[in-house]
Amino acid sequence: MKHLTHILAILIMIAGLASCGSDSKDNPEPPIIITENLGPSMVKFLSMDSKVTNDAECEAVIDINPATSRLRLTLKNVEFPTKGQANSMVIDEIGFKEADKKYTITTTSAKGSNGINVSGIKGYFNTDSHAYVVEFTVDNNFKVVLTSQLNLSAKPSSTEKYYAFTHNFFKNKLDVMERNLQMSIYNVKFVEQMPTLKEMIVRVNDTDLTNYITSTPTGYTLKMDKVIPFYKEGNTETPMETRPMTNVKLEVNLVERDFSIEFDCFGLHYTDSGKLL
Repeated sequence: MKHLTHILAILIMIAGLASCGSDSKDNPEPPIIITENLGPSMVKFLSMDSKVTNDAECEAVIDINPATSRLRLTLKNVEFPTKGQANSMVIDEIGFKEADKKYTITTTSAKGSNGINVSGIKGYFNTDSHAYVVEFTVDNNFKVVLTSQLNLSAKPSSTEKYYAFTHNFFKNKLDVMERNLQMSIYNVKFVEQMPTLKEMIVRVNDTDLTNYITSTPTGYTLKMDKVIPFYKEGNTETPMETRPMTNVKLEVNLVERDFSIEFDCFGLHYTDSGKLL
């Protein structure tokens, strides 16, 4: 009797394990989705011959599925040239490969919401620095270039020189398009005898009446005869009125991820160039 009871117990245990296995297959674990809010984005609309037709702003969010190596890009409140009003657009089933939080797009086409055909898609998202650039074509009708507003030349450092460029645009209360640019140079020394400036800031507010900032198919340029920079230490900003920057030229290429800059200041002609993160 004891022997029979022992056999029955084993059979019940085996049946229970089989049942658990079946439940696991019938009710698989939901996929782990990583959501990253990339914040404000710059959107450029280009004609099929790559001429800029207009700019816009939107919020960008990506949902990453590491298990399938697919991600979804959502553009919130973006005004497309053919729509005439702000809408949200979702691009799904974007393939990627990941290395050090950089998600490089590997597919050339993806599924667009509302029957939109998305082709020629390429670019990457860096969820560490929140720098990104994505290019794609909509309905074989126009091109879109999506980039982050903030771009850095290197990871922030307390001793090494690096640059930060922030560019955005919006319509003011008079329905006039304004473009804002802030350029910060960190840990810069113009001559050996002077102390290191922890942060030197240039802010430019531009409208169609001044045209200091020009949108290009791959980024933007800045040209100014004169601008007053600010020296920042801690939370204190001091205008450098006796040390203006003159003959300022800046070019930022958000697609190729590089920049070049030149200006006159402190009696010197300053030039520099480099890559963006």
